[in-house]
Amino acid sequence: MCESGARLFVHRAIFDEFIALKERFEEIKVGDPLDLNTQMGRQFSQQQMERILGYIDLATLKGARIITAGATGCCESDP
Repeated sequence: MCESGARLFVHRAIFDEFIALKERFEEIKVGDPLDLNTQMGRQFSQQQMERILGYIDLATLKGARIITAGATGCCESDP
């Protein structure tokens, strides 16, 4: 597996195992980093969230397949 900030390449030999991680990704609790039940904090700013969503849009336009997605809440002011 090779990962960069903008893309992820998974070798065919481990593709099915990698896709199986989808269920584990969906269990991650995203939220307030001060909440002890939170496993991953939200995006820091609306600007960062928009940048990430732009990468996702570009990837899907180029043929990427989204296998899981979560809520897009971001930033301290969002509920």
